[in-house]
Amino acid sequence: MKSYTIKYSDDKRNEETIDSAGTIEGITPGTEINFEISIIGSLIKLFIDGINICTGNMVIKENPVEIKIGGQNEVNIFNIEIEKKKLSAFIIT
Repeated sequence: MKSYTIKYSDDKRNEETIDSAGTIEGITPGTEINFEISIIGSLIKLFIDGINICTGNMVIKENPVEIKIGGQNEVNIFNIEIEKKKLSAFIIT
């Protein structure tokens, strides 16, 4: 089982793995893990402790972005910050 995965799920809950990395055995219980998810257009990147672990491309339009976190032990989540950036257009002449 992979420890970090980017998946796509359609309206019927059919899931498709876009990218994955690591194994569950690679995560030590009680260890703090800092993660960041970057979505710019159709490019999605997952960073763990500042390192780009997974990257994928998918069209995100009507389906919301969802984060699932779980494990065999207790999982604590804190300091969640969501930042929306407005894209800017540019013209090349």
